[in-house]
Amino acid sequence: MHALDLPLIVARHRAEEELAAYRGAAVHARHLLLDPTVDAEARELAELVAEATHRAWLLSQADCEALVAHAPALR
Repeated sequence: MHALDLPLIVARHRAEEELAAYRGAAVHARHLLLDPTVDAEARELAELVAEATHRAWLLSQADCEALVAHAPALR
């Protein structure tokens, strides 16, 4: 590993943390969708959150994969 690889390693770590946060938000929203005590308005909002966080997760995952593909030290 070279000193120049450190910023890439930090960027990958941050991207992985972002992925985990998006996944956690999407899972929580999906749990709300399955809860029979949640009213229709909250269910609609949870559905929007689940969809938006899933899209953000997919984009963040693609960014992370691209970062790893361009930096051999991160493999």
